[in-house]
Amino acid sequence: MSNDEPGPASSAPRVESDAHRGRTRALVTALAASAALLLGIGVGFAIGNAGGSDQGRDQANATAVGFAQDMIVHHRQAVEMTQAVIEHGSDPAVRALARRMGSAQTTEIGQMTGWLQAWGAPAANPGHPMSWMGHDTTGGDHARHGAPGPGAGGDQPVMDGMATEAEMTRLRSLSGPAVDTYFLQLMLRHHQGGHHMMAAVVDPKAGAPTYVVALAEQMNTAQTAEEATMTQLLASRNAAPLP
Repeated sequence: MSNDEPGPASSAPRVESDAHRGRTRALVTALAASAALLLGIGVGFAIGNAGGSDQGRDQANATAVGFAQDMIVHHRQAVEMTQAVIEHGSDPAVRALARRMGSAQTTEIGQMTGWLQAWGAPAANPGHPMSWMGHDTTGGDHARHGAPGPGAGGDQPVMDGMATEAEMTRLRSLSGPAVDTYFLQLMLRHHQGGHHMMAAVVDPKAGAPTYVVALAEQMNTAQTAEEATMTQLLASRNAAPLP
């Protein structure tokens, strides 16, 4: 073998470099998420506590509290989905979209966490998910927005649009184009399911504080635009949305 001919070990540095880039990407994503969460908590607490803690608690009616508690759960799963495709996906456009979603929803989790802290409300909904909006979580809209797809197993989603445990396990097991496509399918349905909560808190009859309504409207606008993008990306892959 000549000195110029690459030996069997020549691929080792590249493999090591790929692994290093993966770890670096995951670390950067985690640090950015932590910063976004802390920023959101600070902003949310300041807004939720405006005018004094007593006034903040008075404004926090059941609709506002339930919306914040349940939307945090909904958003957390969305952030987990974005992490899967950021780490294992292959399409730069899909990964960039996932980064934007993950950052925005992490910040929103922080804001809603800050509200709950300012209101003196528990972080978790002690009752049934979406019960604050008179929603039937045992059927109804789940058949359209959250029912498990083929091969997803018998577990049921926690709320409208959310993925089942089996679907999340499958997402985490995929890589490359397969995870890109499955992420788009799951996230599109996830976004669509969340609109029910946004509509409920925006309803003037709900009596939610104006800043809660404003965030829900912001979510609705952003996610509607993202749904259009995901629908186009799925069409370009000849992949259909999930039922």
